[in-house]
Amino acid sequence: MERFDLDRLRPGSRDSFALPVMRLPDGNDLWLPVLAAAGLADGPTLAVLAGVHGDEYEGIRAIPQIFRALDLAQLRGRLPTLVGYPHADTPHGRASRAAALAFGCDVLWGHPPDPTAGGRTISAAEALGIPWIYTEAAGGGRTLPKDVECYRSGVLNAMRHLGMLPGQPEIQPLRCHLLGAGNTDAPIRVDTSGYFVSEVDLLAIVTAGQAIGYVLDFAGEPLETIRAHADGRVVMIRGIPAVHAGDGVFLLSGELRQV
Repeated sequence: MERFDLDRLRPGSRDSFALPVMRLPDGNDLWLPVLAAAGLADGPTLAVLAGVHGDEYEGIRAIPQIFRALDLAQLRGRLPTLVGYPHADTPHGRASRAAALAFGCDVLWGHPPDPTAGGRTISAAEALGIPWIYTEAAGGGRTLPKDVECYRSGVLNAMRHLGMLPGQPEIQPLRCHLLGAGNTDAPIRVDTSGYFVSEVDLLAIVTAGQAIGYVLDFAGEPLETIRAHADGRVVMIRGIPAVHAGDGVFLLSGELRQV
């Protein structure tokens, strides 16, 4: 297969192929690996993507595990911690939220519609009115077994939710349900270069004006106090201590409800 044409996949079969993207200046071809499986019976088509962020390998590990373990006789139709979805009272918004709940993570993040957001994998689905969810894990070049298992079991839960596999999703109680844009291009930034230290943990509840971190000099003396610009939960903390003026170090989000 040279095109993303799942109609060429026979019922009850699986296949892998390279999807050509472009020819690089050095003459080598850039391509994407695709694993595709088709059940014996008709049903929904589910696309699962991984490796969108270059330092997150969890999904890259989880997808082949799912692909290899699928029982195609039970599969109907065709074929990653935190789950995000479009927060909108529309058919595809409600379908996306239901799929996010079924995935089985204990943290959800709803994103209200943002017509200015573009250039992302989910932007294409949004433009076509296709329900979508996305996941976030620690990343940072690490692949933790618990995160890979979360992705593996979550995709299987989503497939059960869609009726592609028998059984019911294993849904976890929510720890928190976030609501916000999630724009990582608009984080809390530092004004000083130095050594960054966080005083809060991920998902900590903070209030506007609260000191949540510092930039230190070489002797450990504070050069800058970093404060929360609003009430909310901490959803991103910079992992590399060395910072330069203008670097983003925190991202906050509001919350849909307390759970």
